[in-house]
Amino acid sequence: MGLPRKLKNFVLFNNGIAHVGEVPEVNLPKLSRKLEDYRSGGMSGTVKLDFGMEAMEMEWTAAGYMKELFTAWGTLRHDGVLLRFAGALQADDSESVDTLEVVVRGRHSEIDPGKAKAGDNTEIKIKSAISYYKLTLNGTVLLVMTTEMEDIPSLLDPQQKEHRWVAHRVLGEADTPMPSLRSLGDALWIPQDFARRLYGILTPGTTVLLSDLPGVRATPAEQPTVPVLESDEAGPTSALR
Repeated sequence: MGLPRKLKNFVLFNNGIAHVGEVPEVNLPKLSRKLEDYRSGGMSGTVKLDFGMEAMEMEWTAAGYMKELFTAWGTLRHDGVLLRFAGALQADDSESVDTLEVVVRGRHSEIDPGKAKAGDNTEIKIKSAISYYKLTLNGTVLLVMTTEMEDIPSLLDPQQKEHRWVAHRVLGEADTPMPSLRSLGDALWIPQDFARRLYGILTPGTTVLLSDLPGVRATPAEQPTVPVLESDEAGPTSALR
């Protein structure tokens, strides 16, 4: 039997400043995806289509007034505030301590000083709209989510900024060198009109599969090609080759 690892202590850093003893409570961002029902002809039921991440928000409580909190209010950048949650996890059947780190960037959307009453405890409630999220456990990055754009022209539409992508290898190819996503643009040719329309539908959370396998069906005179995507039930129209 094992006991769960519980949060035993934490500290919140606000733009690099450690607020030890000043932040009694943090409500970490809720991870939620935008899913919508879809059903078409020939389907016996609905499936949930993934349209990316829902907006993220972080709420936290300050035990008193902080100068850094108000000087960061109204920042013009969507990622003008950096918050780092560093927590210590421990199970009661072990002396080892696990480190939990959540790093977010965004800006404060609400600062609520609450009621002012002599002799009462003073607490300030803060809501922060989040555009970047990174979750790390014991030094291993588990999750990165961002709505940021690179400050360089997009390969698809030079009039727009480039999306920021996170690349993952195909399972079983851990030793394969990971090419630069930017360098892959030299090997691609996409019609300009199609590229501009493609840029418009690339929202945060979109998954793009890149492969050097042929994307057309083989003719009888050609050798059979390797399927790029294939359903569980093989059929005359079940494979995209």
